[in-house]
Amino acid sequence: SAGEDTAVAGSELTDWTFRKLISCTKAVIALKDPSTKRRLSDIFLEKPSPEQFPDYYEIIPKPIAINDILRKCRGKLYVSMREYRDDWKLMFSNAKTFNGEESWVVKDGMALEKELERVLKKNGFAEESPKKPSPQKPTKKLRIKLSLKTIKASNASAPDESMVEPIMEPIQNEVEAPTAGRGRKKRKLK
Repeated sequence: SAGEDTAVAGSELTDWTFRKLISCTKAVIALKDPSTKRRLSDIFLEKPSPEQFPDYYEIIPKPIAINDILRKCRGKLYVSMREYRDDWKLMFSNAKTFNGEESWVVKDGMALEKELERVLKKNGFAEESPKKPSPQKPTKKLRIKLSLKTIKASNASAPDESMVEPIMEPIQNEVEAPTAGRGRKKRKLK
């Protein structure tokens, strides 16, 4: 459609993000089998030929390939990280549907998916959009209160200094730090 050729106006992704996504996608494309040096992405680069695999287009309602994802990145057509990830998930799901769970194509796809997650994480894209911090993280700074506990003496009406004891142990001035090959040495904290 005509809408696919122009950048998306409402995209939450920046030019920098698109450049990073292109870089991540290229890193996934480059993944090779360590033993055979075969590039695992080759079968995923382009959609199957309709002449060679006419049944593919009857079975798969939304065909997509890595080069389609790359084109969408270059054209800045993704609105969100979720959309980018969803295209990858769709591609791997299509491979499973068409080739079956145990096929070599699906096994290659799983290796590519693992590499995709690795490079996205390495480039600062956690499982979801980097703009939305996870709700579990506390935003307040951690504050530690140190209080003194009073021991009530049964026959004294007011506590004196001997009856007040600190709750926390004093912090030591030295920590043990392992050193390579020479055993342990004590190092003073600054």
